[in-house]
Amino acid sequence: MKPSRKDIILFMMGNDARFRSSDRNVLTKKILKTLKKENPNRYWGFHGSIYGLLAVLLIVAYFMVQDAYGDVMPYAYTMLALMFAGIPLLGYTGFKMYETYFAKHPEDFPRD
Repeated sequence: MKPSRKDIILFMMGNDARFRSSDRNVLTKKILKTLKKENPNRYWGFHGSIYGLLAVLLIVAYFMVQDAYGDVMPYAYTMLALMFAGIPLLGYTGFKMYETYFAKHPEDFPRD
């Protein structure tokens, strides 16, 4: 049975790397490895959003360092805004990644 959106969101919220079990860790690695082969657009869409956000933050940080003796607060606010804007971006792309995997492999969803 295909998991619902609520089930996938609860799976994502409980999938923190600091607290997850070894079974959940193996499943997460399997999901990433499988998606990289079966659906690379979703896989690289998620990782591309991470790398893109990091690149934009580094560019803003570079300009902040260049203007070190000027007013750096606009750069700091820009970086803060980018980090807050990145939360829904990473959440959405991560959700779509898990949704794509569990649509093809619903038997792998952990039923705790």
